[in-house]
Amino acid sequence: MARVDFGFAEDVAAVDGPANGTEAWPDVRVPTLIVHGIGDDVVPIEHSRAWALGKPHVRLVEVRDGHELGASIDLINRLSVEHLRGFVGGEVDA
Repeated sequence: MARVDFGFAEDVAAVDGPANGTEAWPDVRVPTLIVHGIGDDVVPIEHSRAWALGKPHVRLVEVRDGHELGASIDLINRLSVEHLRGFVGGEVDA
């Protein structure tokens, strides 16, 4: 656990929030990999589904896991290596 100053939340709202007339989600246009646990009790998987919808550069992988993704570490490692291989060229160490 760590304390986070409320200014962080204010900064996020100012940049990505509806208060500045923009959409509620950040407009990310780079190849993106999301691994989300369908049993996540902190962040609803519907958020990732909604954000990824219609974005051809976003790959959403739903796993049978919770918020911590502890049971999915090996899969996340493999997916990350695959995802990064196209950007760094050559071999990516796992």
